Amino acid sequence: MEAVIVLLVVAAVVGGVIWNHRNKSAAFEGVEFRISEPPAAVAAAVAALYCRGAKAVVKSAFSRISVTPVGAGGFTFGTKRGDEGQIEIHPNGSGSIVRASTSELYIGSTHNPREASGIKALSYAITHLIFLMLRLAPYAANMKRFQRGLEHKLQKQVSRQISR
Repeated sequence: MEAVIVLLVVAAVVGGVIWNHRNKSAAFEGVEFRISEPPAAVAAAVAALYCRGAKAVVKSAFSRISVTPVGAGGFTFGTKRGDEGQIEIHPNGSGSIVRASTSELYIGSTHNPREASGIKALSYAITHLIFLMLRLAPYAANMKRFQRGLEHKLQKQVSRQISR
């Protein structure tokens, strides 16, 4: 019975590591899609969704990802841990091409050993070392999810702006 439990734990750890590495790859690969509106309208939609107002604050709090404008057709997004990505908006005929990808992911545990003492600090340090050895990025799934949901949310926001 003990052997079965050990095998299940090892299988869960291996599955989790593989899942995390797939999320990292997908986040770095990013997404690209077309919107039938000009770049200025798409940039305004991104700003309305993620940079201004109460909805933007709530989205940032729940997703743990904040978005900041950079120039006329670009935005950066990231987490407090140092994960970073960019949203680029380029003209394409009468519409726009939007590219979102992650450029940097934090590798390691999200717990700080300095925040605790004794056995808890030791467990945080060991967890951090395991994350480093296995190259695990704790927010890779959040970054991937943010990028994948961007197209649907932008399409909805652009259609709202047009109907006004």
